[in-house]
Parts: sequence; C-alpha cells; structure tokens
Amino acid sequence: MLSIKKVKNWYAQSFEELITFPLIQLSPSICQALMVPWSSEVTLPESTPNPSLKPLSNRYTNLSHGLNGGGNGNSTNSFNKLWLRVPME
Repeated sequence: MLSIKKVKNWYAQSFEELITFPLIQLSPSICQALMVPWSSEVTLPESTPNPSLKPLSNRYTNLSHGLNGGGNGNSTNSFNKLWLRVPME
C-alpha cells in the first residue's frame, strides 16, 4: 500500500536526521555544572492526588503514585543513578 510505504519512508528519514544531527557544543562552565554530583540530602515533598481526577480513580488503579511508588522521584529502586543538573537562571 502506498500509505504504508510513505510512513515507512518518514520513519527512515526521521532516523537519518537523528543520527546525522550535529553535536551540541557546550561551554566548559555548563559541562562542569552538569557533572556536579547529586546530593541525596535534597528530598521532594510527598505527592498529592489531583482532586479533579477523583471521579476517574475507579477506572484507574493508584493514580496518585508513579512507577517509583511515591510519584516524587525519591525511590530507592531507581535504575538510573546518574543525575545531571541544569543551571536555571
């Protein structure tokens, strides 16, 4: 089918654009800021369920929690232990 070939070509073109995209040159100060070790002393507050989703809660299980159990990123079973900081102005 023509539409399937068209979509297949779009995917191929997107993949080619991704692998040929020029590398980003970061300044040394930004590189240094991104490599600062993550501090485990910083904790996020517990998640709060969204009250507007209450009517939907019977259709979905455990809306107030994300994949990590608390929904706030403080999980001890995270598979990615590398944390990078982005400086904000």
